[in-house]
Amino acid sequence: MAGTRANQLLLDTHRGDHDAAAALFREFSPRMLAYARAFVRGDTRGGAAEDAVQQAFVQVLTTRPEVLAAVEDTLGWLIRLTRNAALNTLRTHKRSTLREKMRAGLARRNGSHGAIGPRDELVNALSGLADEHRELLLLRHIAGLSFEQMAYSLGENRNTVAARYRTALGVLRAAMPEGSPERFDGRMVRHMEVHHE
Repeated sequence: MAGTRANQLLLDTHRGDHDAAAALFREFSPRMLAYARAFVRGDTRGGAAEDAVQQAFVQVLTTRPEVLAAVEDTLGWLIRLTRNAALNTLRTHKRSTLREKMRAGLARRNGSHGAIGPRDELVNALSGLADEHRELLLLRHIAGLSFEQMAYSLGENRNTVAARYRTALGVLRAAMPEGSPERFDGRMVRHMEVHHE
């Protein structure tokens, strides 16, 4: 979506135009929700991802019009809002809760027999990554952001983000078990289930 059209949707939504709000939601919410679901995966409160997306759209209504008009990348900005809302949710829960829930989910799916498939290996590897590495992979493969959009979303330099992404990818590949059919393929992250267990 062209920047000026997206900016106009932001401004019209802010002004209370229901059609503009519906168009903005249709255009951007699927990627925001996919990102939020992956980001808060394992949160014990159902609906945390949906809450983060809702909070992002509410922020459109409370942001000053001159700020909305100056948004350079609407998807990147909305992902930033979603990320901030999701971070607030996760700050109230310990990282260990995420790992425990993912492991319990794997045990349930596999009948506690220990046989895990490539997707489960990927989920395990992702859950064990440091937050900063995991987040870069989710932004790239779940939200589908370019390096420029990732940089905008994180408020960092594009080259720094690209270098950090390559590092995160290397860490994830190393975390995948030996003998995995594919130590890591970005398509596996994109096809990973992101709904709550």
